[in-house]
Amino acid sequence: MKSLVQHRRFIRAFGMYAVAFAFTALFGFLVMYFETPFVLLLPIALTIFGSLTLPWWLGAFVKIKVYDGEYREKIISRGKRCGIALNEVYVMEQSHANACAPGINRKCIMFTSHVFHAYPWEEIEALTAHELGHHGNKDPVFYTGAIALAFSGMSALIADFSQRFALGTTGFFIVSMVVSFVFFLALLAGSRWRESLADRYAILVLQKPIALAEFLEHELLREEEEQGVSARRAPQWFEKLWRTHSLVFERIASIRAAGAKTSRGKNVRGEKEGKPAESISAPHLVSGEK
Repeated sequence: MKSLVQHRRFIRAFGMYAVAFAFTALFGFLVMYFETPFVLLLPIALTIFGSLTLPWWLGAFVKIKVYDGEYREKIISRGKRCGIALNEVYVMEQSHANACAPGINRKCIMFTSHVFHAYPWEEIEALTAHELGHHGNKDPVFYTGAIALAFSGMSALIADFSQRFALGTTGFFIVSMVVSFVFFLALLAGSRWRESLADRYAILVLQKPIALAEFLEHELLREEEEQGVSARRAPQWFEKLWRTHSLVFERIASIRAAGAKTSRGKNVRGEKEGKPAESISAPHLVSGEK
């Protein structure tokens, strides 16, 4: 049981890869069967439809509900201060802390219930700022476009390769597996990049950026207690490939270093402009501009 828990990220990643393989093989087959590239519009349409209706799907299958607790107005207010109007805040009953920011048409944030039960507002605000970073960086749009183009591109490549070299059924599935694997690793790398930008957003807009590191530190301790092993070890290089986020202890070190630097910068600017440090933020810098 402990071994299964320790490798749950790999199991989850393998499940995601299996879904990607199944869909790309299916659409690649449909392209060859109907002998028209217009079939490639189907995965694009399905991805966009799924993204637009994601909150509904989550409500139907994951049992989320509208959050109306004590932090609701603070979360919405935090969004307004960042120039992001949240349409809704959701909560899902789970025993670990997490959050996500779905919605390309209706911006929302979904938290697990453990966040509100176990963490002070300072750390909830930090997690909120990270999720707002996804909206501020247009990540729902980025992920929708990347996944749609990936499915369509993979299917086209598989169909073209199979027809060009007259592959049989076995060859078709081998090519589908290889192409899906390469694109899947590329999408995971893109996810780690976008997560790092969301961390940077939080660092720039928070009065106390270190609160995000403290939240992650608490989650790291919980993970270590759950697994019974240290989560701070340097992993094998291939272990990093199937992660959607960078390693937690690496994120903590990065946030602490960047947060300290940003706080000093705010203090210097505040002294020059006659403003308190907490009134100075730079949400327009979150996409990498300098």
